[in-house]
Amino acid sequence: MADAVSRSDAVFTVREALIRGTEYLTRHDIRGARLDAELVLAHVLETDRLHVYLNLDEPLSVAERDASRELLMRRAKHEPLAYILGTRDFMGRAFRVCPGVLIPRPETELLVEWAHELLPSYFPEEAAGGAWRVLEIGCGSGCICVSFADTWRDSLVTATDISPTAVRVTRENAEAFDVSSRIDIRQQGDFSGLPDGAFHAILSNPPYIAVGDRDSLMPDVRDYEPAEALFAGADGLDVIRQLLSEGSRLLLPGGFLLIEIGCGQGSAVEALATDLEFVEVRKDYAGLDRMALWRRRASENGA
Repeated sequence: MADAVSRSDAVFTVREALIRGTEYLTRHDIRGARLDAELVLAHVLETDRLHVYLNLDEPLSVAERDASRELLMRRAKHEPLAYILGTRDFMGRAFRVCPGVLIPRPETELLVEWAHELLPSYFPEEAAGGAWRVLEIGCGSGCICVSFADTWRDSLVTATDISPTAVRVTRENAEAFDVSSRIDIRQQGDFSGLPDGAFHAILSNPPYIAVGDRDSLMPDVRDYEPAEALFAGADGLDVIRQLLSEGSRLLLPGGFLLIEIGCGQGSAVEALATDLEFVEVRKDYAGLDRMALWRRRASENGA
């Protein structure tokens, strides 16, 4: 790591650490090297990025220099920065994450925002209290269910995940945001024990990558994030098919299923067989297919 941060005992400033850290990560083909170097320094200095820049000429202690060096070396191996720092921001909240848990993405915030729009629209008689009953399948870090419960303080949420690590981290995040009393967190990989016709909405960021596309992923994702949260069969749609199959049983009349999908999967998911009524696909910030919405009809006659 001699090319990253000097081991000299000479005075070593925040500015020098930022420059050298950026150069080091760039040489190791890390996208967003400058931002990552800033975040590493902010973490080591127990501050934020703004104060990194306000203190560029301040010296680093030997301990701070060594800590920064260690974190940069991990990032240079493409270990996700969220795992290194232990947190990832999502909808203005800092969520705890760790290896074994899918890292929250900005695109997934769109799913939560859309759910916030849909519930008052589809169930206007209950909009004043916001006492929604929501199910999340595959909760991961809990970023979706916790953000939802933290916004709608009268809501009741059920969240499931097959991974014991994900369940543990979701519980920790629910406790951190004081919503644990309103989220029923279950470790399970199927739909057993979930009540019929009980939910206003089902939300999910399921695995949707085709197994054959594994080698095309960035090493940060492919080599570190949990495979069970990424891959779903030959076409990437296996879990989505399960959600569509179970959705009509679990939803209230008029309730909806809202899921994240992969870019380019819009036409494929629209064509999937289901008793639910397909509504639309929405795109993300980059103009790529990202979310799909289905609804259970409000009455037997299709109204």
